[in-house]
Amino acid sequence: MKINPRLLKALEVRGLAEPTLAQSSAWPTIASGSNVLLIAPTGVGKTEAAMVPLFHKLLEEESRPITVLYITPLRSLNRDMLRRLKDIGEELEISVAVRHGDTTAYERTRQSKNPPQILITTPETLQIMLSGKRLRENLKGIQAVIVDEVHELASSERGAQLSIGLERLVLLSGEFQRIGLSATVGTPDEVGAFLVGDRKVEIITPDLERKMDLLVHAPEPVPEDDKLVNELYWEPERVAALRYSAKASEMGPTLLFVNTRDTAEALGVRWNMWDQDASIHVHHGSLSKGVRIEAEEDYRQGKVNTLICTSSLELGIDVGNTALVIQYNSPRDPSRMSQRLGRSGHRIKETAIGRIVSTDATQVLESAVIARRTLAGELEPSRIREMPMAVLANQIISWTVCDKNVEKSAFLKIIKKAYPFRKLNDTIIDDLLELLDQVHQNRTIGNSVRQGPRAMKYFHGNLSLIPDQRTYGVRDITTQKMIGRLDERFILDLAPGDRIVFRGLVWSVVEIDEQVTVSPSSSLGELPRWIGEDIPVPHSVALEASARLSEGNWEDLPITDEARAVLDDYHTSILDAGVMPSPSCLSIEQHERLFIVNYPGGSRLNRTIGMIITAMLSAKSGYKVGYQFDPYRIILDAPTRTTVKDMLAIMKGFETGITNLLRFSIRDSPALKSQLLHVARKMGAIGPEADVSRFGMRRLIEAYSDTPLYTEAVERFLFHQLDEEGMEEFIEKINSGQVSVVLSPKTPHGYAGLDPYRDYLKPPKSDSSVVTAVRRRLLRTDLSLKCLSCDNSRKRKVKGITKDELVCPKCNSRMVAILHPMEMDREVSNKKLLKSASLAKSHGARAALVIAGRGVGPDTAGRILRKQQRDDSDLVKSIIEAEITYARTRRFWD
Repeated sequence: MKINPRLLKALEVRGLAEPTLAQSSAWPTIASGSNVLLIAPTGVGKTEAAMVPLFHKLLEEESRPITVLYITPLRSLNRDMLRRLKDIGEELEISVAVRHGDTTAYERTRQSKNPPQILITTPETLQIMLSGKRLRENLKGIQAVIVDEVHELASSERGAQLSIGLERLVLLSGEFQRIGLSATVGTPDEVGAFLVGDRKVEIITPDLERKMDLLVHAPEPVPEDDKLVNELYWEPERVAALRYSAKASEMGPTLLFVNTRDTAEALGVRWNMWDQDASIHVHHGSLSKGVRIEAEEDYRQGKVNTLICTSSLELGIDVGNTALVIQYNSPRDPSRMSQRLGRSGHRIKETAIGRIVSTDATQVLESAVIARRTLAGELEPSRIREMPMAVLANQIISWTVCDKNVEKSAFLKIIKKAYPFRKLNDTIIDDLLELLDQVHQNRTIGNSVRQGPRAMKYFHGNLSLIPDQRTYGVRDITTQKMIGRLDERFILDLAPGDRIVFRGLVWSVVEIDEQVTVSPSSSLGELPRWIGEDIPVPHSVALEASARLSEGNWEDLPITDEARAVLDDYHTSILDAGVMPSPSCLSIEQHERLFIVNYPGGSRLNRTIGMIITAMLSAKSGYKVGYQFDPYRIILDAPTRTTVKDMLAIMKGFETGITNLLRFSIRDSPALKSQLLHVARKMGAIGPEADVSRFGMRRLIEAYSDTPLYTEAVERFLFHQLDEEGMEEFIEKINSGQVSVVLSPKTPHGYAGLDPYRDYLKPPKSDSSVVTAVRRRLLRTDLSLKCLSCDNSRKRKVKGITKDELVCPKCNSRMVAILHPMEMDREVSNKKLLKSASLAKSHGARAALVIAGRGVGPDTAGRILRKQQRDDSDLVKSIIEAEITYARTRRFWD
């Protein structure tokens, strides 16, 4: 491609004289004016691939501002893009500006009067620009629109809103060139169609081999970690993960990704407690703009070495030359891991280096599968929802605000060109307009649709389709202190007497009004109503993880030897205890009144299965049934009289055509209420600040149960949270025998599902499988043997401690104290040492087994050893009870 000499010189000065393969592949097609979707990994120059031909065109041809619109999904990306494009634009005398929610009133006015040639913005700000008289005039000169991170927008309601916004832009400017920049995606054709609608698009996927170095670690706690356990109030495995992360980050600038804001804060706080000189910042969406920008700049300039971040830094923002990406526990999706890994080696031909640090067997296995899929490019397909009615309502209201009067036929003609709405028809439009008339957002008179009395207020309050998050204060009634805030969606179905888990503790709800009043609760004794939700794990990932676990097959998984040993132990312990679940074997375990259905359906399918089972159990018993789910199991809090036979009958009695039952179940689901509230706001039935506690969800449901509003809430819930199609396939597999249903004793696989709730449930009785697993763990524990006569110290595993080992090899004294790893680096009192040595002298190897228990000191060990125990099994059960007591009485941590 021919490049203007001034542009060529500017590129050479910046070390960009030689185009990358992504750039040389895209430039000719973009220069020709064709619509293009460029799919390539991070760090190969996609921005320059799109902008160089457009800079050339601006230099060669006369054009009126605004000529190029550059749309990104995040303000941080806007700021980053402004810095990069303004640098070269100033040299070429091409004006570049940014406009988004943080842009000052002065700058916005200046842009309206003197628009730039290139404007960087967000989808929401485009909505505002389509409404202003002077801005609309400026938009008439648009010749090209670039949508950065288009894959991220395609699967969201913001993307559906943008797709209609671009069609409305065509009405002002005429057809323009569309250029989409995307990371590697599973369904490029669909993302391409999203970008251009019913137009042609050239999909360019350069044959680039991005070098990636990705490995899963499971750091084993070392003696010094046990000291940190008490200082940081964290489990040894998490302390080991923190230690590993700190050591790994010494290789250079590091982005440490976590999945939630709470985890980011927890890691940041503990890292600073451990090392007050730690070169770290925390970065997530709840922090103020100033704090986030400061963190980005400090990292970019090398003032800080490590950023602990969420998805806030996942997209294409350039935060400097990152040497390493660390993912704390499973990223839960290969596409997410691919995006995050791309932050490392963010330069041409550099290797992207990533490490996933995992803290338990399930996390190790899931992380390993995701790492393999990331390296192999096996990414999940983009899921673009068809006909999101809340978006359609939003755009119809916004359109009438901008144009005041729109022909009904124009809605159908223009909006159908947008890919998510390609199946739009007159009936859908008419039903929606009737609802919008009912809520006073539009007025339909014949074929003319006009702005309604509430439309202007709605427009300015609903530029964004990101869910509004009203929060309620939470007050501890015993201290009268505010202990935090809860999102509205979490309190919609709460009632006085319910128990919740909040900030790591159990609380009983006392009252819900302007705030939520709670009192401390010692134990739930049942599954909690809310613990929070995590990023969904795809069905394919759960299936592969389960298949590998059932076979003990770790081949081709990028894992360390430590991680492999964790998986080997997990595999063996399940086989020793009971039935190994797999993609072809669903197992049911009964843990007191809890039933655990082990099946690798992934998050959305397992939630669907749980919802159907609870509906059937509730219908049978007349009682409300609670459940929790994760990608590998469903946990059911069944009525007291529920038997294993009842569970088997339900699992083997599924019938196809589950649609009606599923929709009936959704109607009573607490999760639907948050969907309904969001849709009611985005479709203009209630205002963004409306307090649901004032009018109640029941009234909202009754008012709109037979309207597109209620239908949209149900369909939105089905698409984002459930897997209706997968449920039908699951039932077919059960009925055809492709998936067997079997009973199993309790296994570590089932217990793993209870881990998030273990501190809140009543202590389980210890059966043989659990006793066996705990005994094996105790025998592997390293203990320290300290002679009280000569101070000689040795380390031995419990299984190697015999009568002879309890005699000092140096002085032959029999006063040898036994110390747990948690005690090894502490100053232990003489009284404690003497008590321990006395137990060892009196009880020998049995004393070692007891002291190996977590939190079991000499006093507790003495009480256990004095009890009448029928056999070693009873002894281990006593140790388990002591460990549970210790876990409940220690200071709670995340």
